[in-house]
Amino acid sequence: MAWQQSGGYSYPSPYHGDGRPGPAVLAPVRGLSIGAVLGLCLSAAVQLTYIGVNVWRYVLAGRVENGEEVSPSVLDRHDAVYEAVTFTVIGATVLTAVPFIIWLFRVRANAEVISDRPHRWGRPWLVFSWVVPFANLWWPKRLVDDIWLASDPRFVDAPESKRSWLVRGWWLSWVLYLIMGRVVAQMQDRSSDAATLQNTATGVMVVASMGVIAAVLAALVVLRLSELQEVRGRELAAMVG
Repeated sequence: MAWQQSGGYSYPSPYHGDGRPGPAVLAPVRGLSIGAVLGLCLSAAVQLTYIGVNVWRYVLAGRVENGEEVSPSVLDRHDAVYEAVTFTVIGATVLTAVPFIIWLFRVRANAEVISDRPHRWGRPWLVFSWVVPFANLWWPKRLVDDIWLASDPRFVDAPESKRSWLVRGWWLSWVLYLIMGRVVAQMQDRSSDAATLQNTATGVMVVASMGVIAAVLAALVVLRLSELQEVRGRELAAMVG
């Protein structure tokens, strides 16, 4: 396939070197993007449920702290619901990660076709970067940055320091969610009285709220990046036609 120069990097031509039309170059992303967004919506919904359960915990702990009598059956029911929602949060995280990673592989493959702009890590890191300690606080964002730079024509000649503000906002909210979640988890381990339970519930509500923000921003990243690649795909198809 022939390549056409655009600024400092090359973009694919839908024609062979002798002028004959070449094959379609971009794989469709819409279906995978819908799956990723639905997963992120599920994650946001579960986090909102987690906030509601912790509001309930905060109210019950406040009643106990004030010396009110609370039925043991109510406390048992709360504990059962709280545990169920906690496991749901974990399950939703897995269900969100799978379609999101599959979508990442697709847009990475397309980005490599759209532009010869180099990517800093190979495709396996689209998975491993999320689980390597400390690296998972930075590397996944850089992988998405590279895909975005290759896909967005506004960044054709941009230096590597140029980044999408949407990606930055998403990643900042995600890292805050991870760090704050770790802190609150340690608080939960030390929760022993009603006042401490109230403080912990407040912390969980803040963390879950950050999780909702991160999920919403991630969905916007998926939609916008998919749109950029769909536009490029239509342009190439029109050139072939």
